[in-house]
Amino acid sequence: MDVTGLPFSQLKELFKSDCPLFLYVNPVEYHGPHLSLGNDHHLSVGVAKAFFDRVLGPQNPEWRFLESAPIPMGVDPAVGPGSQFTGFEDLVQAVTEAGRRWAKLGCRRMIVSTFHGAPAHNEAIDRAIINWEKAGVLGINLMAIVLDRAIEETDEEKEKLLEKVSDPKKRDLARDRMDGDFHAGFFETSLAMYFAPETVSKDVAEIPACPKIELTSSQQKVLRGLERMGLNRKAKEMKLAFLGLNWMKVKPFPGYSGYPGAANAEVGKEIFERLLPYYEAEESRVFREGKPRTKPVLGWTTRLTHGLLK
Repeated sequence: MDVTGLPFSQLKELFKSDCPLFLYVNPVEYHGPHLSLGNDHHLSVGVAKAFFDRVLGPQNPEWRFLESAPIPMGVDPAVGPGSQFTGFEDLVQAVTEAGRRWAKLGCRRMIVSTFHGAPAHNEAIDRAIINWEKAGVLGINLMAIVLDRAIEETDEEKEKLLEKVSDPKKRDLARDRMDGDFHAGFFETSLAMYFAPETVSKDVAEIPACPKIELTSSQQKVLRGLERMGLNRKAKEMKLAFLGLNWMKVKPFPGYSGYPGAANAEVGKEIFERLLPYYEAEESRVFREGKPRTKPVLGWTTRLTHGLLK
């Protein structure tokens, strides 16, 4: 519930028990013709509530589900009608100030729930969390875990998701577009159909696949070079970065990737079920054991895309 709806005395007691506060940080962003401009927010709310109801609440019966006012801002949203752009430093400041305000009221743990995967967006959130720590607040970003798992997802895991697509032609097309499926495609649309079905177009099954995103020969050489040096994780991150850059060059730009026409709620449910134990492990590792949080992937690219040298 909105923390401003609780009696102040009760709120202070909850903060004393280390009950975490969820903070939604998402842009208003075009997600193709089949999803809403607020899709990232809808998914963030669904994920946060399910995480609390399935894990945090049962483990801590004295806690309540607490959510702060959303921050409707995001760095590097997809280009398209309705997208609203926010500067990197502006987002760092907004998220930092939100944490500092709650710290003054006794909050000691905050969980950022965003479903906007742009590297600079999540790097801005991470820098804000560093600032929170100076005010005595520990924080984690659930999207950092999503991106980490996306990087490490195996072909076998992808195939198990595709088994939930009954139409063999759609299944094959979704598989063919899987590498470039990172915005409003098969994965994200499936999650929207699971968490917020009322926000998904009734014609979603008719949405055509995005043109296939290919790596250039020079990009492939870079990846092979990284793999020869044993930098397999870095190669996976670079592949994701290259595919994202190539996707933005598609003309006309569709505003979505992959193949949303194959999406369904069962796939969305399975994706969340896979993420849930990683959310639980992150909360325990950072809040209970005092270990470092998961850092956002490709955060270093912010230095290039936003001219930041610090």
